[in-house]
Amino acid sequence: MWSSPVGDGAGWSSCPVAGRRRDGTRRATGPDPRRPRENWALGPASPPGRELAGQRPWRGAGTPPDVCRLGEPRGRPHRPRGREPAAAPGYKERMATIDYTDARRARLEVEFHFAAAHRLPRYQGPCFRMHGHNYRLAIAVEGEVDPATGMVADFGKLKAAVEEHVLARCDHRTLNDFLDNPTAENIARWVWEVLERPLPALAEVRLWEIPDCCVVYRGGRGR
Repeated sequence: MWSSPVGDGAGWSSCPVAGRRRDGTRRATGPDPRRPRENWALGPASPPGRELAGQRPWRGAGTPPDVCRLGEPRGRPHRPRGREPAAAPGYKERMATIDYTDARRARLEVEFHFAAAHRLPRYQGPCFRMHGHNYRLAIAVEGEVDPATGMVADFGKLKAAVEEHVLARCDHRTLNDFLDNPTAENIARWVWEVLERPLPALAEVRLWEIPDCCVVYRGGRGR
């Protein structure tokens, strides 16, 4: 049941519950035949002869300018379908591509993780006893970029070489089975010697025994 925010002489009540006229008599409740149908998305229409506060009745054709059509998002101006905005002056649909054909050097690094057990027979301390680590291993290769492929090396082949020659032999294994004194320094050197032939561009081996400590090995010449 609709009621106006203020009373008036036409008998509209300011109380939506009481439904009484100003003279105290009760009026019939239910739909008012004088009330227009609700055609817009912003709620009920105003009763005859009255409009919302501060608004004038809409007398034009089509949708009122402050009411959006049903199904359209609010706050966006209506644009007729089939009309696209014009492109900005000087806009090109396809930007020019860049192709690097010169030779230059680059460095690739790939990280791996493995778990292994070891003991240090020449160390006086807790590591003398058998224990384990979750190792983090970084392998770096460096060289000239091939202008034809744009790559120094194939990441897939690099990963395959490390998995075959290193991880397959030390992951979830006891390092003392093939290293007499498996310190972090000796493990890094062993990794280098194992990968030096399958990865000719090998530049660096970095091994973390614990998260905040690592050893770096760059070959016998200390590059």
